[in-house]
Amino acid sequence: MNNVNSPRSTIFRLKRFFSILGISASLLFIAACDFESPSDFKTPTWFIDLKFPLVSEKYTLDGIIDNKQIFPTADSVGMQLIFEDTLPKISINASYLEVPVGAEVVFAGTPAMSPNFTVIVDTIINVTIPFTPGTLTDIFGVPFTIPPTGNQQIFASTWNDIVAAFDTTFPPIQIDLPAIDASELPVFITEVSGVIIQNDSNSDSSYFSSSIKNNGMLTDVTDARFSMLTGSSIAPDTLADHQQNAVVKDETFERRTLIGNQQLKESIRMLFDFDVAAYPNIADTLTIWEGDSVQVNFAIRIRIAGVDQAVVEIAEYDMPTELDPVTFPSTLRYFQVFLKQVHLLGLMK
Repeated sequence: MNNVNSPRSTIFRLKRFFSILGISASLLFIAACDFESPSDFKTPTWFIDLKFPLVSEKYTLDGIIDNKQIFPTADSVGMQLIFEDTLPKISINASYLEVPVGAEVVFAGTPAMSPNFTVIVDTIINVTIPFTPGTLTDIFGVPFTIPPTGNQQIFASTWNDIVAAFDTTFPPIQIDLPAIDASELPVFITEVSGVIIQNDSNSDSSYFSSSIKNNGMLTDVTDARFSMLTGSSIAPDTLADHQQNAVVKDETFERRTLIGNQQLKESIRMLFDFDVAAYPNIADTLTIWEGDSVQVNFAIRIRIAGVDQAVVEIAEYDMPTELDPVTFPSTLRYFQVFLKQVHLLGLMK
């Protein structure tokens, strides 16, 4: 009969076996571990891409282009931003274009003295134009003189007959300027076109003045005009022109124009003209008041204190003077402004 171990003995041996096995496993685990210093420990980090949607809309070019500052490109697949403005004009100072020649130019010719030429004008014209023959007939057929010693009445038709018979067209007054002796002119001057009227700060030096007075007329003086012209009669130059549509009874229209620093040509002409209005209702009666002169008075004055320049035409003339070639600076500086054009293609999301 075999020797059978008791259960208690078997359990003891199993416990001792597992104890030995546990001690061996612990020694193996301890032998496999790597102990490091705590100062060398590094905190682990992780990098994770997080995507959060900000806008969930799509914008096309049609919604961005406003045709004011944002415009489509020519191929309609992009857009361009345009900034417009006006750049100021920059001029180059004349001194930058001047190059010193360093030579003296001497004209080998015969000196000529200035010609003797004097223009001094002071002309006054005073005109009185009576509109009656000296006596008139009132509405009762009784004659009376002008100016009347008392108030008188006449028919409007009588007054209109007087106005219609009167001619207010006056011939021009012309003043010829002295000619310059051609022998006193230098050889390179071919013609003297005119002279310049002296100009100074004194308002009484050179001027053209005119005045017209309605002195007791029964209707208005109309279309008054006084002009000062110079040059040819076909295409004259106007130096002064005074106009007035209407001058009522006992009023005066006057004007003065300064003519200094203007050009005089071969002659001066003065034109003057006016008209007298007819009375609209011929059945009415008009009153000529006591002392009314029933006339028009006008005056013209031209005053030229002198001339100080001449306007001449010079013939083409070659000056026998030779100069060394002029050397221009080799350095040229310029400035530019460039504008950059940006195209944005595709869709903006």
